[in-house]
Amino acid sequence: MPGTVSPELMKQATDEYEQVKSQFSNSEGKVRQHWSNKSLKQMSEEVGLLSHYEVAYGAASDLHHMPFIGVIGHELNWLRQALYVAHGAFLGTVMALYNVVDVSGTEFGDRLDKVIANLHKTRKK
Repeated sequence: MPGTVSPELMKQATDEYEQVKSQFSNSEGKVRQHWSNKSLKQMSEEVGLLSHYEVAYGAASDLHHMPFIGVIGHELNWLRQALYVAHGAFLGTVMALYNVVDVSGTEFGDRLDKVIANLHKTRKK
């Protein structure tokens, strides 16, 4: 919104931008559109979460950007499969965040087993 940023603050931001601009420019001097020169897939692989990228992001990206596989996904009404993948990816993320290795026999493990069993039941319907 014009006039909401003071001229001093605008000048400070512009000066700071100019100081770091070269760090985010390509070989032709154009500022790239993303903060990293690596793809999301490359970053996922570096931090050991490539499976999350491949399962969740890849499918969502195909459905959103509509390459051939995305068109097929819409035409075949993959809603159930998409939800299954999304919930499975979410569960995998939760387990990774909590560093779940072996929780069998614990209350948390029992709850996880129930969630996983329910997830598999929905896939079979």
